[in-house]
Amino acid sequence: MNQSKSNESWTGIAIGFIAGSILTPTIAYYFSNSEKSGVTVGFITGSVFAVAVVRSFFDSSNDDHASLRRDLISRRSLRGSTQLSAKNFTNVVANDQHINFLSDIVSRLWGHLNIALSEKIREAVEPTLKGMGMHFTKVDMGSTPIILDNIVVDELKAGGKQCTFNMDVVWTGNCNIKIKHNTLPSFGIANITLEGRMQFVMKPLTDVIPCVEAVQFAFINPPKFDLDFTGIVAIANANAITNKIVNVVEESLTSMMVLPNRMLIKLDPFCKILNAYTPPLGVARITAVNGGDFANINKTFGKDDIPDIYLEISLGDRKCKTKTIVDCVDPRWDESMDFVLSGYDQKLNIKAYDAKDSLLDTNHVVGVAEIAAGELILSGGKKNVRVPLQVKHVNTGAYIALNFELCPLISSPESYENPLKSSNDLGGLMTIIVIQAHKLPIPKEEAATCVNVTCGKKKFTTGVVAYVPEYDGLPGCDVLNPFYDTIFEVPLDLEMLMKKIPSVVFELVNGEKQILGKLEVPYTEFIASPNATTIESRQIGDAGAHLDFHITINGIKPASVIKSSAVFEQAKPGIRSTEEAKIDSPQNVRTVNSQPTLVDENADTSKLHITMVSGQGFKTTKKRFVKDIPDVYCVVKFGSSPKTWRTSTIKNNELPIWNESNDYTFSNHNQVINVEVFDENSNGKDDFYGSFRVTVGQVLLDGGMREVEISRDGKLTGLFINVKCELD
Repeated sequence: MNQSKSNESWTGIAIGFIAGSILTPTIAYYFSNSEKSGVTVGFITGSVFAVAVVRSFFDSSNDDHASLRRDLISRRSLRGSTQLSAKNFTNVVANDQHINFLSDIVSRLWGHLNIALSEKIREAVEPTLKGMGMHFTKVDMGSTPIILDNIVVDELKAGGKQCTFNMDVVWTGNCNIKIKHNTLPSFGIANITLEGRMQFVMKPLTDVIPCVEAVQFAFINPPKFDLDFTGIVAIANANAITNKIVNVVEESLTSMMVLPNRMLIKLDPFCKILNAYTPPLGVARITAVNGGDFANINKTFGKDDIPDIYLEISLGDRKCKTKTIVDCVDPRWDESMDFVLSGYDQKLNIKAYDAKDSLLDTNHVVGVAEIAAGELILSGGKKNVRVPLQVKHVNTGAYIALNFELCPLISSPESYENPLKSSNDLGGLMTIIVIQAHKLPIPKEEAATCVNVTCGKKKFTTGVVAYVPEYDGLPGCDVLNPFYDTIFEVPLDLEMLMKKIPSVVFELVNGEKQILGKLEVPYTEFIASPNATTIESRQIGDAGAHLDFHITINGIKPASVIKSSAVFEQAKPGIRSTEEAKIDSPQNVRTVNSQPTLVDENADTSKLHITMVSGQGFKTTKKRFVKDIPDVYCVVKFGSSPKTWRTSTIKNNELPIWNESNDYTFSNHNQVINVEVFDENSNGKDDFYGSFRVTVGQVLLDGGMREVEISRDGKLTGLFINVKCELD
C-alpha cells in the first residue's frame, strides 16, 4: 500500500469531526494514487469513516444519550391509535435525517464525484488496458450514487481498544464505460451492481485527535457483484469472456477485502501494524449431523428416485463437502469441518445436492440455506440446530441439523503435529505479516516495489509502493524504506500438513521484473521460536536491503463446550494461550437481528412485529395474447441477518393482501427493513418488480403503518407496499 498520503489522511480525519464529507475526496484520492483497484475502495472508505465518529457519539453508553434514544420511540404497541408524542417526533425526525445524511451528501455531490472518480479510474486503469491493446473512449460512472445505510456501531466498553461498526454498501450504477480494442470492435460496461455489508475496525484508539491510529475494513461476506456488457461482447453473447472478467474482479475483491482479508489505512504513519492487527476469533468447527424430510423424485417411467444426498458447506473462501448418503431421505453424516472465523456475522452457506446416478445425469441442488455463525452460537452452541432448506426462498420441508464449536487459537503445536482425520479439518493457522523494507538499492524515482510471499502452493503479493514526487519526504512516504503492512493468513489443512509445513519465501520486486532479493525462512526455524513466533529484520538479496516480517503458527484447542453467547477476546498473534481465550459473561451479549451483539447490561430491548399488509398499483398485462394478472409475493430481510422471509403468493390479484407477520428483536429505530417484490410465474424465472428499504423509525413515525413505493434501477415504479411495525 502506498504510504504517500498518510499525513494528509491524518489531517483529513481530524477535519472529519466538523465535516465528515471532506473525507470522501481525501481518502479516495489517497487510494487512487496507491493501487489501481483502490478508487472505489477509497471512495467507500472516505465516505463512511467520518460517520463512525458521529455515530459512536450517538450510540455511546452515556446515560443521558441512552435515555434520550430510548425515549425517541414509544415502547408501547402501536396497534391502535398510539402515536409518538410531539416532543419525541421532532427528535426522531432530526435523527432520521442524521441516519441517512451520509447517503444524502453522496447523492448531492454525485455530479462532482462522478467526474472526479471517472477521471481517477481512467488514470489508474488506462496503462493496464494499453498493455492489452485497449484504451478507454469514455468513462462515466452514471447518475446513480452509492447508498450507505443500516449503520450499526458496536458498544465501546470501558478500556476498549477498538471501535467497530458495520454498514450496508449498495450501488446499482448506470455507468457508461466504453473500451476500444486495437483490432476488435468497441465494447463497454452499461451497469455495475455492488451490494454487501462492510465491517470497519478502528484500532488502536488513542487520546490524541483523531483518537484512531488505523482503520481496517472489509466486506463481511462476499458481496453481490455483477456487470452488464455492451457492444461486441454482448452481441456475441460471449459468456466465457464476460464470466471471466466478472470472476477476476470478484476474486480480486475477495482476496483484498472480504473477511478474513482486510484493507488498512494508517491514519498515524508511525502506527505499528501489530497494534492495528485484528486476529481471527478462532476456528469454527461445524458438524453436519444429519438431515431429514427430503423428498423422493417422481419419475414418469420406472421407480421413484430416492435421493443420494451430500452437502457442500462454505464460509469465506473455504469450501467443504460431506460424503454422499445413498438412497436415503433422512441422511446422517456426523462429519465435522473447520473454518477460520473472523466475525460473527460471517455467513455459513449450505447447499444440499442429490448426487447423479449415471454419467449422463448431473448433480442437482435440492435445497440451500444461509445462517450466520453468531446465530448458531445463540441457537444453542454444541446443541444440534435445525436449519430449514429453501428453493427460491420457499421452504422445501427438508432440514439440516448442525452443531457448532468455536475453538480458540493457541500456541501449542499439538493440533498440527498430529495427523488430521480428513481434508475438512484444519490443524492450525499460520499468520505472515510483511512490515517494512529498508535501504532499497534503487533510485527513488524508479521505485515501484512490492513483496511476493510463497508458502507451499499459497502465493500472495503486497500492495505496490511507488514514488510520487508531491509526497516525497512526508512521514511514512519514504519509498526506499517502504511500509507494506500486509497480513496473510494461511490455514494449515491436510494437504499442507501431509508434506510437512513449508518454508516461507519472500521475494522483493521492483516494477514488473526486477528482483531485488529473495529470503527463505524454514519452518523449523520459526516453529522453534518462543510461542512459535518470529519477528525479525533480515537481509534480503546481496545489495544491502533488509525486510521486517512476522511469522507465527497457532494450533487449535478443541472447545468441549460452547455456551450460547460466548464471545472470545482477541489476543495479539503469537501470544495466544488457553488462559487468554476468555469468555465474556452471558449478560453482555444479546441477539440483534438474530446476531450476537455486545450491549449495555441495562439496555432496553423490545420485540418488533413486522407485517406485510397489502400492495397496490399492480397492473394486468398481456403476454402472447393472454392476460397476465399479477401473482405478487414479497421477500423480506431485516437488519444484517442473512435470513429471508417470504410471504405467500396472492394469485391473480392487482390489490394483493397478505397480513402476514414475523417477529424480530428490536434494538434501535435505525434498523432497516429490506423488501423485494416479485410476480410469480408458473414457468420460468419470476419477474422482479423492484425493491424498497425503510427504517423501523420511519414506519413508526407514520403511526406504525407506512405506504412505501417500490423502485427499480433507481426509478420509482408507481407500485406500493404497506408495511406495519409494532413494538411489544
